[in-house]
Amino acid sequence: MRVLHHVPADNLQSNWLVKARVGDFECPEGIYARVQSEPTPAVVQQSQNWTWCTNDDKAVALDLAIGGCTAVIQSGTQPTRGLALAFSNRGVAYRAKGDLDHAMADYNEAARLDPSSAVAVSGRGGVYYDKKDYDRALADFNEATRLDPKYARAFNGRGAVYQFKGDLDRAIAEYSEAIRLDPKLALAYVNRGNGYRAKGDLDRAIADYSEALRINPNYATAHNSRGNAYNEKRDYERAMADYNEAVTLNPKFATAISNRGVVYRIRGDLDRAMADCNEAIKLDPKNTFAFNCRGNVDFDRKDYDHAIADYNEAITLDPKFATAIANRGNAFRAKGELDRAIADYSEAVGLDPKNARAFSGRGLAYGAKGELDHALADYSEAIRLDPKFALAYSSRGNVYNDRKDYNRAIADYNEAIRLDPKNAIVLARRGTAYRARGDLDRAMADYSEAIRLDARNVPAFNGRGNVYYDKKDHDRAVADYGEAIRLDPKYAIAYSNRGNAYHAKATSTTPSPTIARRSGSIPNLSSPTTAAAPRTVPRVISTMPSPTTAKRSSPIPNLL
Repeated sequence: MRVLHHVPADNLQSNWLVKARVGDFECPEGIYARVQSEPTPAVVQQSQNWTWCTNDDKAVALDLAIGGCTAVIQSGTQPTRGLALAFSNRGVAYRAKGDLDHAMADYNEAARLDPSSAVAVSGRGGVYYDKKDYDRALADFNEATRLDPKYARAFNGRGAVYQFKGDLDRAIAEYSEAIRLDPKLALAYVNRGNGYRAKGDLDRAIADYSEALRINPNYATAHNSRGNAYNEKRDYERAMADYNEAVTLNPKFATAISNRGVVYRIRGDLDRAMADCNEAIKLDPKNTFAFNCRGNVDFDRKDYDHAIADYNEAITLDPKFATAIANRGNAFRAKGELDRAIADYSEAVGLDPKNARAFSGRGLAYGAKGELDHALADYSEAIRLDPKFALAYSSRGNVYNDRKDYNRAIADYNEAIRLDPKNAIVLARRGTAYRARGDLDRAMADYSEAIRLDARNVPAFNGRGNVYYDKKDHDRAVADYGEAIRLDPKYAIAYSNRGNAYHAKATSTTPSPTIARRSGSIPNLSSPTTAAAPRTVPRVISTMPSPTTAKRSSPIPNLL
């Protein structure tokens, strides 16, 4: 569920910038000088330029910070290390704007002027990281830690590279060292939280995000990240609160807006979900998660062609976005294009062999084609990868049910219900398996509980009618079949079953009620008492997992 995470351009921490106070000020060389009691205009202007260049606490716009640094550089009054500091700070501003080439040039010049500057070398490592040149990034972070073993941000940067490479334990160790060196470095707490979240330790992740927010209550990225963790815990109220706060703090935070859309979708509020996805795309037309988000809303609306178009856009932006590829497979499967669906699922698992939902989706497509051995293998692999994946258990239970292996079917349904006790569909399926095994009382209990949880569950009414029929309680059977027909006037099986019940009442004979069979063209999701299967909603990050991803993957660490 690839994790949703974004580092907005304004997410600069003041202690990333190297400060140079002017007035009674500390010069870049660290030599204290006192301004005259009546400073000249030139001194006042130079002081102002340094204030803009350091941009302490993000007090000025990035263009003004760049202008201040440029004025300092061009003044011709700075000693070598002071000039290096100005180049480094301008590199910070350029990088925050996304102008990586100018940032790289400035960091290179800063490192040339002052080869001992861990700040310049580490900053350059950050640009290499942004350019996805992770080996060079690691080399610069290593050099920065050699130059200054107490420079916390270099350890944070090195942790980010390890995290990208999938070495979460080393990444967490680096973040922990950064925190030890600088206990107020909020971004290191966020990154360590991301590492813990990628490992599935959501409580530790939330603790780190909360500590980052204690240090900096206005840290929008920390709110977004904590929202992702709450989302994975299915604590949607807290997730929504954090996403709302992130957007309040940074109204242009596209990923937080997209993540909020994910929660609206989970709540069933598709209009608000679509509005958030659209806004995220408007703010950041290259935001793959936002296109995936909108595709999922299109899918829920059964607008599969638009869903495929959005997934295509996400995949064009990131050809290795396994979640979007798997979600496109869901849309193809919903359209009955099973071979294209299987191709997408196979590509997704090739890119991400730990993507349990892609395996499950492919199993559904194989099941719809009647290739039950392949389906069974894919569901079992999904369960191996994610032992808490309820849908994989229920889908595998369907295969066992189709093969009349009712004991195994019930065992899988039991596990699915343990993981998701309010899933009325699976309760109805288990009821069907109990009935097939001759355990009518348990079947009745399951159907009744399914109806209590979802009073519009047509297969549950039909199934309970079958149990009443088996018990020769034909009046109640007719009533349940009638309710199934009222809820879905096109539900042909219920008409057939009600006809049987009327006939049994009139003749005192009891022909067996009809159980709908799964056609090979129907995804293997429904109870055997339904004529058609409900479609599978593509999983979202998710982050994720993250809210827009189908699996838990390492979030993108913060370097700024």
